[in-house]
Amino acid sequence: MAETYEEIVQKWYMRLRGDFTDILMDKYKTTNMSRADAENIYQDVFIAIHKNIREGRMREKNDWDRYILTVGLNMASKKYRKTGRIDSIDEPDSDDKSKLSARAQRITNLLNELSRQEEESELYKDPEAQALLGDELIHTPEPCASIIRMTYYEDMSDVEIAKSISPYCNNGKSVADNAKAVKARRWLCMRDLIYRVKLALYHAGIIDDKPEKKKRNGK
Repeated sequence: MAETYEEIVQKWYMRLRGDFTDILMDKYKTTNMSRADAENIYQDVFIAIHKNIREGRMREKNDWDRYILTVGLNMASKKYRKTGRIDSIDEPDSDDKSKLSARAQRITNLLNELSRQEEESELYKDPEAQALLGDELIHTPEPCASIIRMTYYEDMSDVEIAKSISPYCNNGKSVADNAKAVKARRWLCMRDLIYRVKLALYHAGIIDDKPEKKKRNGK
C-alpha cells in the first residue's frame, strides 16, 4: 500500500531536512546560497510530492531519501539554468528594504487568509497550505493532530472522526453532538496551529511581523 502524504511528511521531513540543506549548500557554495534558500527548495519538494500523489504519479514503494534529494537537486538546477544563480527569496529587495520577497509575501497572505476562515474552507486543502501546516502538525498534541489530519489530509467527515477518536467515541453522547464538538474543536486547533506556523516563520526571518496569540474568546 502506498504511503499517504501525511505519513511521508511525518517520517521524512525532519529526518532529511538538515542533510538536504547541507548537501544543497555545499553543491552550490560558489553562488552564495543561504540556508533559507535551501530550505525553501526543500519545502517545494514536499509541495511537489503532494501534487504527484494527488495525480497518481507515485510508485507504491519509493526510496524516499533518494527521491527527495533528487527532486530537490533538479529544482535547484532548473532555477540556476533560468537565473544564473539562486537569489535569496526571503530577503527584502536591495532597493526597498521594507518589502517582503514575493515568496514571503505569498506565505504571509496565505496564512492571514487561513486565520480569517471561521467556517470550513477548501483553502485548507491547498497544497501550499498543507505543506506549511504539515511540519508543525507533527508536533501538535492530540486530539488536535488527529482531527486536522483526518479532515484535511484524509477527507474524513466530522461524523467519521467522532466515531474514530477519543474523547468523542464511546462517551455516551449522540453522534450528532460529538460531530458538532469535533467541528468546534477543529476551529480552535487550526487557530493554534496557524499561530505556531507563523511564529516559526517569524523566528526563521521569513515573515516580518510577530504573530499575537488570540485568547479562547477570539480576542
